[in-house]
Amino acid sequence: MTTIPPDWALYQTYLAGELVYDTFMSKIHQQPVKPKSVGFLDVDTCIALEQLANVLAVAYCNPVHLKIDMVRYNECFDTHESGRSEKREQILLDKFPPKEELVLTTPSVIIDSGGRIIVWYLPEAMTGMIMTDMYCATNSMGNLLNNSITTGKPTAWRTHVSNFYPSLNGKITPSCINISPAWFQQG
Repeated sequence: MTTIPPDWALYQTYLAGELVYDTFMSKIHQQPVKPKSVGFLDVDTCIALEQLANVLAVAYCNPVHLKIDMVRYNECFDTHESGRSEKREQILLDKFPPKEELVLTTPSVIIDSGGRIIVWYLPEAMTGMIMTDMYCATNSMGNLLNNSITTGKPTAWRTHVSNFYPSLNGKITPSCINISPAWFQQG
């Protein structure tokens, strides 16, 4: 693996990634974590990174296998499918009926019939400190987010209001943040 020089701007990100990787690998192989210099990473960040790695390892060791081929399922979608058409949803449910209803209570990975991880369920992967920091940062830009929302299709699932909890203090507009980063990786 390439080592990032300490004077580069991404050095802390590199250290964080190495810490998560080493902790994750030690957990799944049940070996002690190799001693490592965490450089300029502060204690709170190290705690958050270790919590993330621990939750990832627990999930990885708790696979849930489904009897669905996600490649076949994906091939049934049209380009830019909205996910908000009840008729279309029913067609897909008829073609790919769920075998059972699952309720996940521990970190897990959902694996399709082809052995592909399709979902990582990672409750409590972020520390309370990180969530508080994110909440405060989002609150401080609530007006900007509210003013940046364009009127899109009411059927767009990525920003549909039903996918969001209302803000506790009313400072954040529901549906102003896109919840599907993988959408942008589809090309």
